[in-house]
Amino acid sequence: MANSTRRYALSDYVVAITFPRELQAILNGGNTNASTNNADNGLTIGGADSYLSSISVSLSGTTFSTSADATGSWVTTKSLDKHGEVNLTLNQVSDKVTKLMRIFNIYYANDDILEGMTITIQNQRGTIVCTCTDCYISSIPEQDMGESASTQQWKFTCGKIDF
Repeated sequence: MANSTRRYALSDYVVAITFPRELQAILNGGNTNASTNNADNGLTIGGADSYLSSISVSLSGTTFSTSADATGSWVTTKSLDKHGEVNLTLNQVSDKVTKLMRIFNIYYANDDILEGMTITIQNQRGTIVCTCTDCYISSIPEQDMGESASTQQWKFTCGKIDF
């Protein structure tokens, strides 16, 4: 059997957050032209020197469950529920923290934004780990100002996660 060498580095992973059109318009001062050079169409977190400490993605429910009875028969049930959560742990000095706070506050203040963000997690080779649809920041994490910089866990609730 041949040995296979594997290498892992968190810096090999990138989180791409795509903003819906309504959010883009607000971030771009009402300009809906996405081709503008300074257009704010999304946010990328990850890679080298990104202040990213961890990425986690999880489904909230169980896809397959089995119930049995005293006679020895059983039924396996499949659920199509694919909602879940994405957690990004960032160092508080990251400029992405300020951007995430702004996005949260825009969603909170604007009932006109009817669509959530899309989060795609992929490695540097372009292999997609998962795509998360209709995502919203759950809340702004605790803001600690201490002797040294700390991390913050940004939680996103997602309508659908495809691995």
